[in-house]
Amino acid sequence: MQIGEVNKMMGKNIKKISEVEAANNTEFAESIDISLTQLMNVIKGNRGFSPKKLIEIHNKTGYSLDYIMMGKTVHIEETIKEDIKKAYEHIKEAEKILNRISLISS
Repeated sequence: MQIGEVNKMMGKNIKKISEVEAANNTEFAESIDISLTQLMNVIKGNRGFSPKKLIEIHNKTGYSLDYIMMGKTVHIEETIKEDIKKAYEHIKEAEKILNRISLISS
């Protein structure tokens, strides 16, 4: 596998991690101590992270290096984080619906 292919795969995985870990890319970039431009270049597959930065991301997020780089070995903790985010989104949507109902019935 060539470096360009690894960078593209890493970009897809970092995008997924960002979506789970932060409200937006800016917040995620700040949380891992890089600029938004650097993050977007990784997400687009234009570049990768140094080994040191990969370890920092692992330490801050709990995602394995295999998952960050190759999308492999999704741990239960990662699955739970994704499920919690989905549940939170459903709760927010339910809250909106309940607010609309309360406005109608008032």
